[in-house]
Amino acid sequence: MRILILGLVIYPTLIFAGSSNNRFQSFWQDFWTGLKNTISIIKDGNDIPSIGNPDCGQEGQPACIGDIEYWETGWKGCDYGLKKVWNWKNGRSYCYNDTRRSAEIPNWLIKTTKFQRELLKHRPLSRNIFLGAHNTQAPSKTTSFVKSGFGTLVINQIYSITDLLNMGVRSLSVDVHYVNRTFRVCHGNEDHWGCGIRSRFFASWLEELKIWLEKPENKDEIVHIHLETLVDNKLAEMFKTIKYFLGSYLDFIPEDMSRNSFNYDDAKTYISNGERIILQVENQGSGNIGSFNDQGLRVYKNYVASPVYPGHLIKQFRPGSCEINHQGGFPDLPNVKSSRTLLWLSEQDSAIISMDNIINKIYERFKKNDSSDNKISFSELRQATNCYFTLISLDKITPSKIFPTIWSWDLGEPIEWGLGRNCTVLKENGRWKSEDCAQKHKFVCINQFDNYDFQITPTSDIWENGQNICKSSFGDSYSFAMPLDPFQNDKIQKLSDQQVVWLNYASPGIYPKDIDDSSSNNEWEYTVRPVVSGKYMTEMHDNSVRQFGYIDNDQGRDNQIWKFIKEKDSELFTIVNKSTQKCLHAEGPPSIGNLGDVNYDEVLTSDCTDWTYQRWHIRYRGDGNYQIISDPLNMCLEVGGEDAFKSKDLTPFMLLPCEDVEDHYFKMEAP
Repeated sequence: MRILILGLVIYPTLIFAGSSNNRFQSFWQDFWTGLKNTISIIKDGNDIPSIGNPDCGQEGQPACIGDIEYWETGWKGCDYGLKKVWNWKNGRSYCYNDTRRSAEIPNWLIKTTKFQRELLKHRPLSRNIFLGAHNTQAPSKTTSFVKSGFGTLVINQIYSITDLLNMGVRSLSVDVHYVNRTFRVCHGNEDHWGCGIRSRFFASWLEELKIWLEKPENKDEIVHIHLETLVDNKLAEMFKTIKYFLGSYLDFIPEDMSRNSFNYDDAKTYISNGERIILQVENQGSGNIGSFNDQGLRVYKNYVASPVYPGHLIKQFRPGSCEINHQGGFPDLPNVKSSRTLLWLSEQDSAIISMDNIINKIYERFKKNDSSDNKISFSELRQATNCYFTLISLDKITPSKIFPTIWSWDLGEPIEWGLGRNCTVLKENGRWKSEDCAQKHKFVCINQFDNYDFQITPTSDIWENGQNICKSSFGDSYSFAMPLDPFQNDKIQKLSDQQVVWLNYASPGIYPKDIDDSSSNNEWEYTVRPVVSGKYMTEMHDNSVRQFGYIDNDQGRDNQIWKFIKEKDSELFTIVNKSTQKCLHAEGPPSIGNLGDVNYDEVLTSDCTDWTYQRWHIRYRGDGNYQIISDPLNMCLEVGGEDAFKSKDLTPFMLLPCEDVEDHYFKMEAP
């Protein structure tokens, strides 16, 4: 019996037949092949392949078995922050998340940081903001005691690069060393002190980044990589490793450019070209990089490490004045305004020693007495953001440390977006808040010939009148405005003198205002509910009950979602059902009927070909209510029938002369 049990543990292939047996045979073949290659590397003293094994060890991949990555990961076969789980169906272990995605990131933080990046995408890349993480090679959440002791001694980050990127970080600093026969990421000096025999493969770090870049939700994101290299004379091999994993996002064509002739494209252009990696390399070891210029920075085709890249420590920053060592901050520096410079502010003194708590306490106590301490407070971080530095590189990043870099929406905002608060104000604290468009406030106006010449109107009014009041207050060169960067936002806050003021940004589809005036975005999706019933306007797919009605059950279907498509240079919309692609259609003359003494018109959905009777105005009536008005007939959409029938399912719609009554009000909500 004991022999049988031992056989089941060591040789499970003996109890499986057919396809299962083949899977286990494949497992052992992989194991012995990997083991032979490992023995060959050790025996002959060969270098470990710089790309490792790209088919195993990462999230969703099989665990590495028998090969060099198996032994290098502490006999676990999965990269840092992942755990190995046996899959009986496939006859081998796979790598799943353990601590790689462990940060609790508020959904509001994810949405708001993305919103801020979108605001900047039409500007030159040097005018975008890349929140940076310093020394990302060995986050404490993804390293065990063994890996810390044999991998790296000094740790600057808590969370993995996956977590950091999900928090909104867009610049990753990492130290690359050539140690123990391959490229590894660790915090070491020129003699590689601080690195260890099991420091993480550089290839694994690149693989984790590639996995994040290839997720559908990240397809429009750009990431800056800052490499500090101590790889002896193996620079060319290191670049081949980068090209292997990230080659689809950058072309490895060296191209020297003089700083006087260089200008950045906007972020949208980079993304449309597939150029989503900005690579900056600082070579601190031996070896000739070839196309490095005198600044020690390498340029790759259009996505570049900047020819001019001044870096400054946090302790040199002067809060309140946007000065570094008595030099003006962004955007006051002439060479910065020329779009050729990325301005870098770096926190580099908040590392922890990972060996044990005793050493950590001694180290932190030493740092408290160190006059060169380079940590940044939340207040300083907010002021640095307002000064519009291109890159602010931080240590020990957590979601709470990201909060001071938010310069747009206040915590939890926009509240009731699409439910009544569909316009935006700038609060006294400099943050944005959704507001009822019928409220009265003063307006922010901008000189169209100067991006930093803002004015606040002396007159208060409802949001819809902002454009007219800006022009009447300051002249035709001024228009209703919103800030597009933290520097502008801070300037407007100071100008408003603690007053709540209107910003020219509103819930899409109601008062459409493109973030970028050159944007082609003109389509928004909403559900539509008559106030008299609270039920949903729904395309019925059944001519026997007209072609649309409204119901209250089975909500959330595509035939209850309507696309509001705004005509170019017009306030008119076509309203298209998402499921059937049919247009909301006023039947029009000569079919106008008579309801008592009042003319009415019937409404249906039809193919989107008649641009006369398929054009609609949307009018806000306060308290989250909207009227939907036929353009050619100037009549309002409402539920048909007598009052007693207005809440019944399948009731058709009709058009009547517009009145300021509940029957003509609708709620429009994002699905």
